[in-house]
Amino acid sequence: MNASDEINALLNYGYALLETQVRKTINSIGLDPTMGFLHELKDSRDSLVYNLMEPFRWLVNLSVVQLLEKQKLRKADFIVTENYSIRL
Repeated sequence: MNASDEINALLNYGYALLETQVRKTINSIGLDPTMGFLHELKDSRDSLVYNLMEPFRWLVNLSVVQLLEKQKLRKADFIVTENYSIRL
């Protein structure tokens, strides 16, 4: 959430997309998203979702690096919120 720069805003966006895909897959096969094995079990956290995201986080990281290398983004693609977070 509260990204302090453009790179972290891109990573946050990519991780949110990854989380959505993992969550959809977990729900489609009927697993309990709260029953994880790596992340701490909390009532407010779907630990299995975050556990299953881990092996794929590198894809988000690589995508952000490739996007930055192509220099396709401009400052105008980002906004600064009233609490000074950067959003895509």
